[in-house]
Amino acid sequence: MNDHHPRDIKDIGIRHFVYDLPGIRIVKFQADGTLIGSAEYPAHYFGGTVPNTGDTIGMIWGDGDYELQAVQRRYFLNEWKGRGPYWAIVVRDADQSPQADAICTHALLMTDLAQAIEDKKPTKEILARTHQLDGEPTPGIRRYKPKVRKPDPTPGD
Repeated sequence: MNDHHPRDIKDIGIRHFVYDLPGIRIVKFQADGTLIGSAEYPAHYFGGTVPNTGDTIGMIWGDGDYELQAVQRRYFLNEWKGRGPYWAIVVRDADQSPQADAICTHALLMTDLAQAIEDKKPTKEILARTHQLDGEPTPGIRRYKPKVRKPDPTPGD
């Protein structure tokens, strides 16, 4: 009798699961039908999930400054002689909208709240930030706006 079960996580190790997950490539569909993009991410970058049709992925640079991409389709690919398997995620630029603006601003305010807690800011400020995010701003306290983010310096600057 074999007491070793191949799915026993303590024997296989979590590393096995992380490194054996397929990579994720993001490619953008262009008007002329070509695809551009050379970014490849490990599966854990997206929390262990694969972006699916209808999802929106993006990067927030600062308040009102963000880039969103809508997932159009995904392909699971393997190459006969090459790299694989991996997911190819086809995206298109997503339009900015009042909802997208609000989502990105809210995300920055949540990050600022987390930073205020880490920095041990006064309880009054933390509560005011929390109440604002919960839709119940504290009377007489100013509404917080996202902090200005400084762009990362370009190498060589």
